Amino acid sequence: MSSLADKGRATRTGEAWGLLCNKGCTTLPQTSNTVLVASTTLGLSIYRAASDAGSPGPTRLVTSGDWNMWVKKLASVVACLALAVTVVAVLSGPAEAAGKKCRNIAHRAMYQQTEEQVRGVRENARWGFSEVDARMTADSKIVALHDFTMERPTGGKVKKAVGSLTLREIRNMRFKLGRRAETTKRLIRVAARERSPIMVTINSYTRYKSQWDGGGLAALVAAAQRHPTPSRVYFGGFGAEKAMRDNFPGASTFHRYRAGDDILQHATNNDIELVAIPPRQFRRGLVNDLRAEGIRVATTQLNRKRSVRAANKVGIKLVQTDRSRRTVRHWCR
Repeated sequence: MSSLADKGRATRTGEAWGLLCNKGCTTLPQTSNTVLVASTTLGLSIYRAASDAGSPGPTRLVTSGDWNMWVKKLASVVACLALAVTVVAVLSGPAEAAGKKCRNIAHRAMYQQTEEQVRGVRENARWGFSEVDARMTADSKIVALHDFTMERPTGGKVKKAVGSLTLREIRNMRFKLGRRAETTKRLIRVAARERSPIMVTINSYTRYKSQWDGGGLAALVAAAQRHPTPSRVYFGGFGAEKAMRDNFPGASTFHRYRAGDDILQHATNNDIELVAIPPRQFRRGLVNDLRAEGIRVATTQLNRKRSVRAANKVGIKLVQTDRSRRTVRHWCR
C-alpha cells in the first residue's frame, strides 16, 4: 500500500491530527510561500488518499460511518490551511507591517540601537528598508560610515578622518558600533538578497570629488545593477546627487528637503525619484501632487511618535527613523 493510502487510513481512523503535527510541525520550510504551498498540498494529498482508500462505491448505501469519514477528511484540509496561514503570519515580517499605515527607512541601518549594518539591512527589510552611508577611504574603497572621523566609531580613541585611512586600517581598529565597518557595496548586495530597496547617502562628495568621479560613483552604480530592481537603489548626498544624474541618467536619486524649499518644483525639474519632506512641509496637497508626478514620498528623520502621527495624517507612509520596529508596530496609525 502506498504511503498516501496509509495517510488515508490514518484520516479514516481518527489519527489524522497526529499525522498533521508530525508532518507539518517538524518539517516546515522557512519561507512563507513554500509553507503555504507545502501545507495546502499536504491537506489535499490526505483528502485524495482518503477518497481512494475508503470512498463509498456507486452501488453501496451511504452510512453514518461514511459521513463521519468525510467530516474527518474535511477537518484535515481545514487544519492544514489553518496551519499554513498561522505560519505565514509568524514568518512574514512585511506582512505584519503591511497592515500598518507606514513603513520605515532605518537611518544608518540602525537595528536595536546598534549599527551592526549587515544584520540591520536584513532585519529592517521586515519593516521597510535601510539608509546607509558611502564614504571614500584613502585607498578609494567605499565604506559605510556616517561620521567624517573615526572618533565615534572607535569610542573616542581615534580622531582621524575616514578619508585619511585605508580600509585595512579602519578594519584593524576596534569598532564600537557593531562587528566591523562594512563596505557600502556589500550592504547593497545584502539588500538585493532581501529584495529590499536601499538609500545610499554619498558623503563628502566635493572634498573627494576626484576619487568619486574617478570610479567611486561608477562602482556604486555597478553594485546597484546587481539588485533585482536597480531603480530601488536610491543615491543622494550634497553634490553627489547631481553628479549621479549627470553621469548615470538611469540611476535613481533622492533628496532631503528643508522647511523653505520649493519641493515640488525642485523634484520635478531634477527627476528626483524619492523625496524626504521635513515636518514643516507636511501638507496633504503637496504629498498628492508629488505622487501624481510618480515621485515616492518619505519623511526626513523622525524619532518622536507625535511627528510620525503628523506624517500619517497627511498621507505619508514612509518614515525615516532610528526606531524602525517601534515606529511601524506602535507609532503608526
